Amino acid sequence: RARFGSGAPAHVGLPTPWPRVNSELLGLGPGELILIGAETSVGKTVAATDIARETARANRSVYFFSLEMPRTELFNRALAAEAGVDLKKIRSVVPTREDFDAIARATTDTSKWRFKIDYCPRITVPQVRIACLRRKATHGLDLVVIDYLQLITFVTRRGDDRNEASRLAEVTRELKILAGELMCPVVLLSQFNNGDGDDKRPSVKR
Repeated sequence: RARFGSGAPAHVGLPTPWPRVNSELLGLGPGELILIGAETSVGKTVAATDIARETARANRSVYFFSLEMPRTELFNRALAAEAGVDLKKIRSVVPTREDFDAIARATTDTSKWRFKIDYCPRITVPQVRIACLRRKATHGLDLVVIDYLQLITFVTRRGDDRNEASRLAEVTRELKILAGELMCPVVLLSQFNNGDGDDKRPSVKR
C-alpha cells in the first residue's frame, strides 16, 4: 500500500534485495523492461538470480529463461545462495553436517516456490512470449528474467540487412512490448563489450 505524506518512498513494484536500488527505482513495476548490463563474469547472472529468489520467496511466480547456463547449474547456484553455503559444497560428495542441514532446509523451502527455469539457448522472442502466456495462464506470472539479450535468436526475413545493433534494438523493443502485455516486470541481462566503461559493476536501466 502506498504511503502518502510520510516522506518515505513507497514501493510500487517488486522489491529487489538491495535497499539502494529500491529507493531509486521504487521496485520493479508492472510492464517495465529493466536492463542489467555489464561485462562478462562480473555478476549479471548472480544479480538476476538474487532478484528472482527475492520474488519467489514472497510467494510470487517467476519465469527465468537461461540462454547460456544449464538449468541444473543455475538452480544449484540459487540453492547455495538460499542455504548460505558455498556452491562448491553443494557439489561436494560429503558436505559437513551443518552444510547438509542448511542445504536440506533450503531444498524444502525452494520446493514450494513458483520458480520455473528454462534452459533455452536458441529461443526467439515469439517463443518467449508463448511460454510466458502459458505460464501466466497456469501459474500466474509476476517476474520474467532473460539471461541474456545477445543470445536471443533473431528471426530474420528475406532481404533483411540490418546490422547487429539494429537487431538488438528490435529485440529489446519487442520485449518491452511483451512486458506491457504481461503486465509484469521483465529483467533483461545484457553483455557489454570490454571498454564500454570504466565501472565494471552491473548497471541497471529502465
